[in-house]
Formats: sequence, C-alpha cells, structure tokens
Amino acid sequence: MDGSQVIKRYADGFLDFTKETIGLHESLEELRGVRTIFREIPEFRSFLNNPAIGYTEKCSVIQDTLGEAFSEEVLILLMLLLKKDRMDEFERIVEYARVKYAHGDKLIAVIHASYPLDTGVILKIKTGLEAALEKKLHMYMDLDPGLLGGVRAEIEHIVFDGSLKKRLDDMKRKLMALRVS
Repeated sequence: MDGSQVIKRYADGFLDFTKETIGLHESLEELRGVRTIFREIPEFRSFLNNPAIGYTEKCSVIQDTLGEAFSEEVLILLMLLLKKDRMDEFERIVEYARVKYAHGDKLIAVIHASYPLDTGVILKIKTGLEAALEKKLHMYMDLDPGLLGGVRAEIEHIVFDGSLKKRLDDMKRKLMALRVS
C-alpha cells in the first residue's frame, strides 16, 4: 500500500469515528493544534521519533503533556501512529483531512463551462447533482473554452460530461465503428 493510501485511511478512519464523538469541526481543530505543537516544539516530535525511547514511555508523555488540551480521540490517534511507526505521516494526515473535510460533509464540485453561466443555471446544475448524489456540494466554476459548449462537472472521482466536445467525440467513435464494420 502506498503512502497516500495509508494517509487517506488514517485520516478518513479518524474523522469518521470522531464525527460521532467530538464532531468534525472539533476534530480538525485538534489535529491542527497538535500539528502546531509539533512545528513549534520540534524537540517533542524528535522525542516521539526517537527509537531509543520505548512506546510505553512515549504514550505516557503524550498523556501527560497533551491530555489536558486535547480529546481522548486525538491522543489515541497519536498513540496508534506511534505503535504502527507512522508518526512521520502525521503532518500529511492533517493536511489531507484539512483539504478533504474543510467544507464539512459537502463534496467539492468543479463545474467546467466554455462561457460564464447565469446564477439560475448554476443553481439548477447544483440542485440536480445534489439530488443525483444525495450529498450537498460546494461548487467552483472553471472556464474551459476547449469544451466548445455545454458543461462538465467533476465531483470527487465522478465526472458528469454534458459538453459539446464529449458529444462530438462520442459521435466520432460511433462513426469510426460503423466504418470498420
């Protein structure tokens, strides 16, 4: 499993769990708080990464130094990262969580159009996509003259392509298939 998959699993698992306990917003804030401590006190991070110091002693220091300021959930995440020798991934886990969950439970949608769309059209697109996905969206617009016309929406790894360019490409493929037959 590559590093990005590991980071995604830890961040998604942690935030999925904490949504039900301390809440998504508080979880993200606490992750940022620990990251700030690691950045401002590099000796603390060095201590946690020191192979000469045992796991039990590191956990005890985490409980004693961070226990008053941070939730039990964050402390457990830190101890799990220590146990699995993944403490070096903490900053990347925080960054992934910040980017993915900054808008709460909303998905990020990028709408590509060849020309600026009216607010009413954007609202219809948003409403239709939210209904199809059964999720709320946070939308961004991107002007792409290469589409020729129509709209293409990218949400996570899903693409809804209603662009004229896509339709012309589909027509070209069908014509090529007819010619081969």
